[in-house]
Amino acid sequence: MKKPCRFGPLVGLVVVILGTNSCYQESSPEGWVTLAASHDHTCAVADSGDIDCWGDNSTGQGTTPTGTFVQVSSAREHSCGVTTEAGVICWGTHFEGTQTLQAFPYTEVAAGGEGTCALVDDGSLDCWAAGFGAHAMEPLGPFNDVSAGPTHYCAVLEEDGSIECWGSDDHGEMYPPAGAFTAVTSGDHFNCGLQEDGTVACWGKVPEGGPNEAPTGDVVALDAGKEHICAVLTDGSLACWGRGYLSDVDPPEGEFVDVAGGRNHACAARTDGVAVCWGETKEGQASPP
Repeated sequence: MKKPCRFGPLVGLVVVILGTNSCYQESSPEGWVTLAASHDHTCAVADSGDIDCWGDNSTGQGTTPTGTFVQVSSAREHSCGVTTEAGVICWGTHFEGTQTLQAFPYTEVAAGGEGTCALVDDGSLDCWAAGFGAHAMEPLGPFNDVSAGPTHYCAVLEEDGSIECWGSDDHGEMYPPAGAFTAVTSGDHFNCGLQEDGTVACWGKVPEGGPNEAPTGDVVALDAGKEHICAVLTDGSLACWGRGYLSDVDPPEGEFVDVAGGRNHACAARTDGVAVCWGETKEGQASPP
């Protein structure tokens, strides 16, 4: 049986009740095009470049800076975004408000539990530990995608699409399968990669046992939460699988362009610019503005 959503603040929200045991919370149409979710908060970037975060703000991870953004990434206690000027701005724990890093022209940033990595436009990586202090040991590239988990990182090599991972290896996180990948995402102690043929391969302590099966193809985007994975399929629909709270709640119907998974919640950006969230929202993490 599917579990009901756990409601948080509902002011200004449209709540869609499906049957008696599923519910989704929708934002107003703000033009959201890409999202990031972590432990108990969510951030999103609109087509205008505006950024907003909702949910837990106990360490400042939800206090968004000023600026115009193209991408955002969230960890448990901090978030980072890439600006239209190709700089990186981070906020939350270790950043004493907000801090800006513009040493290179960046194209992507991945916020992790113990550090952050940013992809430079030449395919190299710039990684640092807490704050903008000591740098982590990143491998050589060039790469075309990067992801961060609580204590590990992975990146897709530009040359052949293979994946390299580094950091903690308590559960086999460092051993991706062979193949040509276009994207990678990291959960708590596992990773999943999107292969060139639209299939998904996962490794590490992969969450399994839920009622929903992983899609067998037609995936165009994916994101890993704590114990679940969600994907956007070629027709714009969503598929989610794994175990834990979200493993037995079906994702909303509709046509989507992006999806993000947190600890016990997920959010997706619909083609009409509406953010739709579902799952646990005791901190408001599944209650978009």
